Amino acid sequence: MLHTTKRLQLWLAFAGCIVCTNFVGAKAQTGSYTTYVGGKGLVVDEYHVTSSADGTIRTEAAVGSPAGGPKQKAITISAHHQPVSFEISVGDNVLVSAKFNGATVSLHTPNQPDREVQTKATMILENLLWHQFVFLLDQYDETKGGQQSFVAFLPTQGIDYPITMERVGTPEYKTIKTRRYHLVANNALTLEMWTDEARAPLLFYSAAQQLKVVRAGAESLADNALATAPKPAAYRPPDYAVAASFHEKNVTIGAGTEWELPGTLTLPVGNGPFPAIVLVHGSGPNDRDETQGPNKPFQDLACGLASQGIAVLRYDKRAHTYPGKVIALANLTVKDETIDDALAAVALLRQTPQIDPRKTFVLGHSLGGMLVPRIGLAAQSNVAGFIIFAGATRPLKMKWSGSTNTSTVLTAKSRRRNRRRLITTNDRQRALNNSRPPTSLVKNC
Repeated sequence: MLHTTKRLQLWLAFAGCIVCTNFVGAKAQTGSYTTYVGGKGLVVDEYHVTSSADGTIRTEAAVGSPAGGPKQKAITISAHHQPVSFEISVGDNVLVSAKFNGATVSLHTPNQPDREVQTKATMILENLLWHQFVFLLDQYDETKGGQQSFVAFLPTQGIDYPITMERVGTPEYKTIKTRRYHLVANNALTLEMWTDEARAPLLFYSAAQQLKVVRAGAESLADNALATAPKPAAYRPPDYAVAASFHEKNVTIGAGTEWELPGTLTLPVGNGPFPAIVLVHGSGPNDRDETQGPNKPFQDLACGLASQGIAVLRYDKRAHTYPGKVIALANLTVKDETIDDALAAVALLRQTPQIDPRKTFVLGHSLGGMLVPRIGLAAQSNVAGFIIFAGATRPLKMKWSGSTNTSTVLTAKSRRRNRRRLITTNDRQRALNNSRPPTSLVKNC
């Protein structure tokens, strides 16, 4: 549950919570936030915050599906505007723990060696834990105002990321006076936040991500504040899709198992047998269309290929259909998240009368593309071929190294001039090859 789609993932790391102008003076506060994506309630963050006279703030949260089921427990502690510790667990199973010691963080995850990473963060902001905005608001200087910059730490990824915050107004909605803030994370992702006059967060909104987070009791404020907000663009089928040349029907992947998944089979008009493709998603709780805002790339592919006489099967991921059950898994692997369901989808296609079982293919996108070799090994001779869209072309440990050591890619042209430049392609490749990948980060799943 604490892992999500890539662009949305970072925004879901911006946690929010009640905080007073002088938080140390508050004894305890309790509440909940519900996260909506595309209008669907996905996650509830029920939190309890306590503070003490010595400057320590402790937050506890239970994170789970609005429909109920198992929940993850998260505990965060800070003191004097600095992070102290963080832990996520399910029952007795600790999923991630982090302990801060000055400029380093000691990280522990199951089945991996403990490791230490460098950090400049002054707060912890983790996926789906909206209550943690206490730490950001606690550090924003209202007297100074304007745009202020901070560094947050994301424990599940073991990385720092920048975030800026600026108060942009004090709008009033009927009898509710609010403060509105504009936030930018990683110099790219934007979010609007409304608080009450005591700086208790009430509402978060991102039109681009179709993301809305509402504190319990602030539903009417959300309706009023977002009444004039820009509406997200609606999905439009691609021009190359010829609706008259195909039809769709609902199917179930893994019927009869504990992980039944709803899916859509797009079939060309006619009796067949047709060649067919299974679409395998990237990381995160994707639906069958890989919906991102107004974009539905898997639906585009299905309609376009079916217009050309190729059947397409797509389905909702486990984390999308069973968020509560996925939360309860103490040791989620890519086999659970992706491979098993891709194989079940292949099996369903091969049993479908209109499909030619000798011409069944698998298309993997992103994480799905990276896992194509493992899907192929497990499928043995049941798949005619594979297609990789934006899959990793290097081992995961090398990919991690290349993406996290950005300081290696950008170097100083001259210490005297204090100017920066992009180094040459050869230098870049040499730097990446020479960098030592943090193999302890890669789980043997």
